[in-house]
Amino acid sequence: MEQRVIIWSLNEGVGIPLMEGLGGATMQSQHGDVALHHINGEHAELEEASAIAMVVEYVDAQTLGSVRGAMGRLPRDRNLPMAFLVNRPEGKQDFKMSCPSCGQKLWIRDSDVGKRGRCPNCKKAFDIPAQIALLREQLLLPESVQVRSVSPGDSKPVRDVLESLMAQAIRGTAASSEALKNQTSVIELDISDFEELD
Repeated sequence: MEQRVIIWSLNEGVGIPLMEGLGGATMQSQHGDVALHHINGEHAELEEASAIAMVVEYVDAQTLGSVRGAMGRLPRDRNLPMAFLVNRPEGKQDFKMSCPSCGQKLWIRDSDVGKRGRCPNCKKAFDIPAQIALLREQLLLPESVQVRSVSPGDSKPVRDVLESLMAQAIRGTAASSEALKNQTSVIELDISDFEELD
């Protein structure tokens, strides 16, 4: 069976350079050939996926809302292995997040992570988080879900994450089983319980 990894980016053009760095639509893997499929935006061809690598660039409230919406469209009947690739072009030393109090979009320098900052809009102070820690916290991702900072110019971290996802897919165990517990599901009612009430 052909293994297929969906590289899913919500920002136009972010995932394609990562895929091109791996050599295009097929990646040679220790698990055999892996077909890579890039999808953009809110639509997805997920039924044939063996695993999903979600590519994000920003961790502001709007982007995280889009990521949550995308995660909500994942097939519920399948426990797909999933990882997050945080796109950080080489030399980039800042990232975008939202003020935790008022939602103002803010540029954060990596050198300021761990310090106290003040929002220029609402003037409230907050501890400046690391980009990956903020993503993990806001999406309620367990430690078992990989979140890796990657650069289009360095394919090794991307390849390592995809190799790990393929190993999970082949084993048939997804690292995201804990994440599924954090998602809200619709309860199924047993109709026979209602018949007894009559």
